[in-house]
Amino acid sequence: MPAPPIPTQPDFLVQLRRTQHAVRTRLDADLAETGLTTPQYTVLAALDSGEELSASDLAREFGMSAQTVNVLVRSIEAGGYVRRSRHPTHGRILLLCLTPAGRRALKRGLAVAAGIQDRLLSGLTASERRRLERLLAEIEQASDQGR
Repeated sequence: MPAPPIPTQPDFLVQLRRTQHAVRTRLDADLAETGLTTPQYTVLAALDSGEELSASDLAREFGMSAQTVNVLVRSIEAGGYVRRSRHPTHGRILLLCLTPAGRRALKRGLAVAAGIQDRLLSGLTASERRRLERLLAEIEQASDQGR
């Protein structure tokens, strides 16, 4: 009796993972020149809204454990990029905000990320870029609905 056929690969998911890996590898390499890691850059960018966030807020936003985010926060705090302050009504909660050094580091990181994005999308028209962003957002929403 012949062996059952190997199921076809979920081609889209495989390609999405390969793409994510390639982009992350490029971002890691280019951000290294600024002294930031990709996770550190991501935390700084999340704090750029001006709203003070806790490590727990960041963990929920990134889908990471609180312990992992706390390690990241400690590293950027040691670099002088963020400061912590007590929540005004919940004293046990520590809120994070960017320092001037953090804003400068984020500015360098944003320049790197924008350059990568421009190179990656250089072959697309403005309309194709907008469509790609919409499609990716729809895929993200569909993925969230499956939880």
